[in-house]
Amino acid sequence: MRNKIQKYIEQRQTLSRAPLNEKDLLLGSQPERIKHFVTFKEFHKNMYSSIKKVSSLIGMIKGKLIINGNLRQKYITKLMKLAIKGKSKFIVVVNDGYRLSKKSNYEDSSYIALIVELPSGK
Repeated sequence: MRNKIQKYIEQRQTLSRAPLNEKDLLLGSQPERIKHFVTFKEFHKNMYSSIKKVSSLIGMIKGKLIINGNLRQKYITKLMKLAIKGKSKFIVVVNDGYRLSKKSNYEDSSYIALIVELPSGK
């Protein structure tokens, strides 16, 4: 997973004109704690599969679910319910989504939509 995260950060950095903060890109998470992450593009390409994968991971590892607040409300609600059902913690990270909301194709973007983080101490 570490390689996938590094590649993601490098890709975002090459697309950016200004230096990027790793913690901002990863919704406040630390790379070594990430078990799984999904971009907006991957999420909207196959929502059913993404939600099913997150559900199984949450059930297995009892990790924390970090949700990007720029997802549509119905998906945020669905993911929160999954976390509650799996007795896991969840966080909805809300950044200034104004610029993102002005893009007509934000659902096709490579921003991170959600992260499954390993529980503390693992």
